[in-house]
Amino acid sequence: MRIYRSLSEAPKSERFSAVIGNFDGIHIGHRAIFDEAKRHDGTLAVITFDPHPRTVLQPGYPPRMLTTFEERLAFFAALGVEAVFALPFEPLRSFTAVAFLDLLNRSIGLNALTVGFNFNFGRGQEGNTDILLWWAKGTAVVARVVPPVLHGAMRVSSSAVREYILNGEVERAAGLLVYPYVVSGIVRRGRRVGTHIGYPTVNFAPGDKLLPPDGVYATALVVKGMRYGAVTNIGTNPTIDAEETNRTIETHVPGVTLPELYDQRAAVYFLSRIRREIRFSSRDKLREKIAQDIAAAQERLAGIDLKGLPEIYKRP
Repeated sequence: MRIYRSLSEAPKSERFSAVIGNFDGIHIGHRAIFDEAKRHDGTLAVITFDPHPRTVLQPGYPPRMLTTFEERLAFFAALGVEAVFALPFEPLRSFTAVAFLDLLNRSIGLNALTVGFNFNFGRGQEGNTDILLWWAKGTAVVARVVPPVLHGAMRVSSSAVREYILNGEVERAAGLLVYPYVVSGIVRRGRRVGTHIGYPTVNFAPGDKLLPPDGVYATALVVKGMRYGAVTNIGTNPTIDAEETNRTIETHVPGVTLPELYDQRAAVYFLSRIRREIRFSSRDKLREKIAQDIAAAQERLAGIDLKGLPEIYKRP
């Protein structure tokens, strides 16, 4: 998958069927947009922004993203995207809606442009799907607007996914997402407490994104091309250090001796919440509970196919 950091890098002889948006979370509503774009001639491409526009528009209030840029790239590739235009937002923020579309059309060989029903763009978010469809009539670009996608009676949205994650309802979030909720990071050396009590863990500090509540989860670990059923604790380890305030993610893979993973990017997909984080009276009590957590995680993971979970790579 090719990544372009400016419109000037666009190949002059190539034609694209592009989608445009931030695509935070990559939910099934987003997948419908990609599916529509695939119906049209041209290389499937994503036009997006890095960093997120909100970091420019509201610098004091950084967005709590559902997916990091690296995670979105991995999901784009898994969905068949061949090119990503990851554009800086600041140079484009003053363009009117029509001027922005004209710029895209001059810079990229657009056969088709597909957006979601609630797509807004241009200076002050003045542009909407009506303006896009009106503009396309005067060009050779096919414009398509994908209607809302329902899951049961609920309209699928990043906001709904965010609410589920904040409540620890990772199973319900997975029903709206193309892939279960993922948190990724670079594996670091921990205090080896898990190893000392018989349950070695893969440890990393989470990036700047939304995290599920502290607790124990049935998860899948994806790292170095391998996929493992696992159990993950997210929190501050109050049994080991009651004064610790930094949240960590610690993942144990039952029955597997993992290779050296330090400095690798690991991805943990959250499949089911087992319990909240608890402070135990002793390490022996903690050890007993971990054994029960592992049994619960293995029961919940039984029959789940992990093969299709994308690997997340270091930032390109």
